[in-house]
Amino acid sequence: PGPDGFEFIDFHNAGADAPLDLGGLDFTDGIDFEFPPGTLLPPLGYLVLTEAADPEAFRARHDLDVAVPVLGPYAGRFNNAGELVVLKTAAAGTVLFDFAYAPDGAWPAAGDGDGFSLVPRGSAPADLSDPTSWRASTRVGGSPGRADPPSDPADPPHFTELVPEAGGLRIRLDAGPGVRHVLETSIDLREWIPWVTNTGPVTVILPLEGASRLVRGRVLE
Repeated sequence: PGPDGFEFIDFHNAGADAPLDLGGLDFTDGIDFEFPPGTLLPPLGYLVLTEAADPEAFRARHDLDVAVPVLGPYAGRFNNAGELVVLKTAAAGTVLFDFAYAPDGAWPAAGDGDGFSLVPRGSAPADLSDPTSWRASTRVGGSPGRADPPSDPADPPHFTELVPEAGGLRIRLDAGPGVRHVLETSIDLREWIPWVTNTGPVTVILPLEGASRLVRGRVLE
């Protein structure tokens, strides 16, 4: 996300016992980059790979601690139109992971050119090609080199996805943990009918048949 030259991909070692040796790993599709020999990802640590010609400028831009390795630049850019991403043990080695992403369908709409990064849901999604395995970052620009934070409880609920699909309009409302809110619909802006009540983020499908409806989110005291 962000201006040209500052896109990135994050690596995180969720294990607490030993570093991960990334030396020799090779992105062969999506971007082009081979990790230098001896590249270690410390236990519970993060490593950032960036397209920035000056990785230290990237570090300064995101105020990253010197303990977070920042590598780059990689060649190529992640295509906003979608593509296949492949990481191998070596250029002609075994595939460690591969997935294809897209700018439409069930993929998070905020990640399509709006400056938000894509963040895996959970520590180890089963299928990275499944759009429901991903969410948009909490803030524009993402959170390189650190865990992406949950929504700030002080933030008002806000829509982050409005995506047409076969069953209707997929709507995601982001709200901070513990923030109770209601989605309401109206056909005339005068009468608002409660539709879905929830605490925290929620994703729902609004059927498109019948009269046109407006949707709003409102915090419940």
